[in-house]
Amino acid sequence: MSVAIVAGMPDEKRVLTNALKPGTLILSGTDKLKLPELVPSTCTRLVCLGVCGGLAPDLVVPDVAMATAVLDRAGAGMP
Repeated sequence: MSVAIVAGMPDEKRVLTNALKPGTLILSGTDKLKLPELVPSTCTRLVCLGVCGGLAPDLVVPDVAMATAVLDRAGAGMP
């Protein structure tokens, strides 16, 4: 698998499930709390939708924010 998608809300997951090809890993809601268990080690891309609204007050729909690094709560991560 090369991509996993994390949607903020179950309704977003439903829309994506109907729009994307079968077999695409789409997670939502509390799934984000157990990503290391749910996302296979073969995944090379993690796409998160609907979770950037709190990054900056001037972000609006349909703005896109792209991370340069992914960090965990301890501050560890990868670029």
